[in-house]
Amino acid sequence: MKKVFSIGFTGALIALGVFVFTAHLAIAAHPAGPAGYWALDEGAGTVATDSSGHSNDGAINGAVYAGSGAPVPGSADALSFDGVDDYVQVSDNAELDISTAITVAGWIRLDSFTQQATVAGKWRDISAANERGYLLVVATDGTPRFYISTTGADFAVATGAALSIGVWHHLLGTYDGTTVNLYVDGTLVASTLQVGAIFLNDEPLLIGANDGFGGSSRKFTDGTIDEVQIYNRVLTSDEIEILSNAGDTLFVDDDGQIGFGSIDCDGVGVGAYTVIQDAVDAASSGDTVQVCPGIYDEQVVIDAKNITLQGAGDTTIVKPTSASVLTSLYTTGTQAGAFFNGIVIASIIDVRNAGAAGVTVRDIKVDGELITSLPAGAGHVSGLTFGETGGLVDNVTVEDTNQVSPTTVRTYAMWFDAVGGTSVSVDVTDSTARLYGRNGINARGASITIDIDNNTIIGPGMVGPDQVPNGVLLIAEAGGTVTDNTISENHYTGATFLGSGVLLFQARDGIVVSGNEIFDTDDAVIINATDLASVENNDLHNNVKGVRIEAGSAGSNTVTKNLITDNTFVGIEVSDTAGAANVALRNAITGNATGVSNLNVSSFDATCNWWGDVSGPSGDGPGTGDSVSANAPFQPWLTTSDLVNGPCDGPLTTLTLVKTVVNDNGGTATTTDFALFIDGFPAASGVASTTSPGSHTASETPQGGYTPSAWGGDCAADGTITLALGENKTCTITNDDNEPSLTLQKIVVNDDGGTATTSDWTVTATGPTGFSGSGPIVPSGASFDAGSYDLSEAGPAGYTASDWVCVGGNQTDGDTIVIGLGENVLCTITNDDIAVAPLPPPANACAIPLVAPFGYTLINGSSGNDNLAIASFTMFVGNGGNDKVRAFGGNYIICTGSGKDIITLSGASIVTIDAGSGDNTIAAPVNIVGFITTGSGKDKIALGSGERTINAGDGNNIVTTTGSGDQTITTGSGNDKITTGSGNDTISAGSGKNVVVSGGGNDDVTGLGDKDIINGGPGIDTCDADGGTNIVVNCEL
Repeated sequence: MKKVFSIGFTGALIALGVFVFTAHLAIAAHPAGPAGYWALDEGAGTVATDSSGHSNDGAINGAVYAGSGAPVPGSADALSFDGVDDYVQVSDNAELDISTAITVAGWIRLDSFTQQATVAGKWRDISAANERGYLLVVATDGTPRFYISTTGADFAVATGAALSIGVWHHLLGTYDGTTVNLYVDGTLVASTLQVGAIFLNDEPLLIGANDGFGGSSRKFTDGTIDEVQIYNRVLTSDEIEILSNAGDTLFVDDDGQIGFGSIDCDGVGVGAYTVIQDAVDAASSGDTVQVCPGIYDEQVVIDAKNITLQGAGDTTIVKPTSASVLTSLYTTGTQAGAFFNGIVIASIIDVRNAGAAGVTVRDIKVDGELITSLPAGAGHVSGLTFGETGGLVDNVTVEDTNQVSPTTVRTYAMWFDAVGGTSVSVDVTDSTARLYGRNGINARGASITIDIDNNTIIGPGMVGPDQVPNGVLLIAEAGGTVTDNTISENHYTGATFLGSGVLLFQARDGIVVSGNEIFDTDDAVIINATDLASVENNDLHNNVKGVRIEAGSAGSNTVTKNLITDNTFVGIEVSDTAGAANVALRNAITGNATGVSNLNVSSFDATCNWWGDVSGPSGDGPGTGDSVSANAPFQPWLTTSDLVNGPCDGPLTTLTLVKTVVNDNGGTATTTDFALFIDGFPAASGVASTTSPGSHTASETPQGGYTPSAWGGDCAADGTITLALGENKTCTITNDDNEPSLTLQKIVVNDDGGTATTSDWTVTATGPTGFSGSGPIVPSGASFDAGSYDLSEAGPAGYTASDWVCVGGNQTDGDTIVIGLGENVLCTITNDDIAVAPLPPPANACAIPLVAPFGYTLINGSSGNDNLAIASFTMFVGNGGNDKVRAFGGNYIICTGSGKDIITLSGASIVTIDAGSGDNTIAAPVNIVGFITTGSGKDKIALGSGERTINAGDGNNIVTTTGSGDQTITTGSGNDKITTGSGNDTISAGSGKNVVVSGGGNDDVTGLGDKDIINGGPGIDTCDADGGTNIVVNCEL
């Protein structure tokens, strides 16, 4: 980037390497400390001035000024060389005899390559002079070259690619004692190694010619040269960029210092214009005038130039010291029927006639504090004016333009005006207008579209009676948008008019006023004689009025989604014959002294707004919110403060569902146990539910054990209902608990001889409504209630009872059932007769051999020899054969005939045995109880423990018992052998020769034979041997 300086200070700051002059002459910015600088901008004469401060001026020989310079700001001219005999010569001097490090640079535009073209050099080798030092040239093949010689004869060269004819190029060569570098247009294109100091010669410095490369004649340049500089150091890459950049920025700095140094606005050693207007005058369309921080006492006029006026923010201040500074005046154009035609405005910054291409003013503060009187010839004063000009105003502060006397003078922060037919667009953004007399931002004319965005506009407070302040005024068909601004403090003391935040006065259709916060103002927004405007999403609070639509048949304007709150007179006012079709919807109109006031004859649509209370507006409305006047339809209204998605359903429509529960069958449910719904959304019984107009459906979730009725009240039987806006209706439904039932069933099983019937039992259910009865089925009957019931029965003995088994209900144990509403439960109990165990076999069981006692199974043997095993409770009757009978434990009756029978018992048994007259063998080593009878045969009876009665008959019998058990043994006339165990035995031996050995009990032994042998054994025995020769031992009695 280049910098432009306006020379305006005398002296030399040698210590800083900065050189300053007094001529008001623009020169390009350069790095500090040049050994020589020839701008070649003189425009006339034969002297090329050295602007480095070393006064090494050059003599111009033949070259003429071209009338324009290289493409850098401030380069007003350049020298043109004819390629025949033109050159500039600078006498040899110490500043140019550089040996250690060097930079040579300049701009060149070639017309041909017929001869070498020289930017600058101290070099002579014609006629073998060997006075070579440094040389920057373009060879005849078009290649740029930088030569360095350390001996005067030998040299090194860095060569770049061929240049184009007719095009400006910046060439720059550096040498640091080791490397030769060549830069073209700021880019390093070639490097060559070379070591040593530069050869010093006594040759002059030539610009546009050289005495090199053999022969005897000088080589002349065919082209134009500008901005030649030589430094006794190697420039940095940043400094090279400074020199090579074809910049378009002009700098202004109020410190007055010019010279060579930084291009920053640092206030020290910075070359710049000291007057903004000088830089503006020097600038061309497309340029930027960069104004450094400072206070500038001037008026700035930009006329018919599309430039950028760039400051550094609020530290760049344009502040004229008096009205006399504002000498340039702007007269507004004429538009049929428009206000302010031909008025004369004096502006601190006056931008005019730049057309649609526009002007940008950015980061500048304009201060009108010292403009205390009306400038000569003017009727109005403005801080910034755009006349017939588009563009951008960005981060610009305009303040204190309201100091002009008399107070009847209308003053503005910013005035934008375009009526000339050419459409222009202006964007005013991130800026501040503060303390104006009339308007903060004023836009006028059918040719202008203005977007006023994100600005802060602070009015003068309470003024009058000469001024009516407006934060923003769009007038006379001006169009555009007013968005996201903060506007305040616009008040007027008079009664006819009111100050405003935004005033649309005879403005273009379709203006959007959105996203602004406007407060502490008379009228936040006024729409006058303007149609189709949209006032939306603004926060309009703590004003006198929020929105006023007035006069001129202003129609079809929309006020929507605004917060219109806490205004001391009215939220929205319609007055003075405003037009039709104006509408305010989805606004929050709350906390205002009056909500909406329509003073007009035409209706104003105020429907679908939030009035601060769900009940709607007061005044002509039914609610308690902000008031509404007549002729302003307000219904329906928003019933929530959600301006975007809230429902417009006021006045509220309500539907009440009433649930009745009848518990006449033991039910315990209450109304809260039933889920009620309106359109699927929960509702509480007896509580009004707010809903929207239209069709709705009431429903419930059924409760087990209850039967719902049809819907009643205002609902159809299926629960459907249609509600009109504001209607309040009730629907009813009844749920009756369902009567349950319990049936008791009796089953009797007689499979073991039982004879009872179901009628012999009484079954009982004990509970809330208990009952009892007999028979196979016992029902609960009518009026049976749900609940818990204990089940029981009473009936004959000899039967087992199962648990109750219930189908349905909740059976908690074998005889308890819990029955719910509507349940039909069957509970069954079964009684089974108990089998009677057979009696032990009677002693005379074999007397009727083919009749088995109760419980015994008869087996009638054959006449042959039977061989069988019998089960318990069996009666076997043999019929004469030699039978073999085996039993294994149980109750047995065994009756055999005259054969030789063998009876074996292998388990504990109760028996009645009649073995008949044969020679029988009865063996039972286990515990046998019962009766054993044998006949006249020779019987062998061997038994284990057990209490028995044995009648062994008349044969010669052998009876042996072991173990315990009291034995009663009787034998007949045979010779018997009787042996017993430890029981208390009673033994009666017959008339034969008997041998009796009784065991260890207290036995009673009688022997009827005449030769008995009786051994009483242990115990206290009673022995009676009767007559005869007997042997009795161990008998105590």
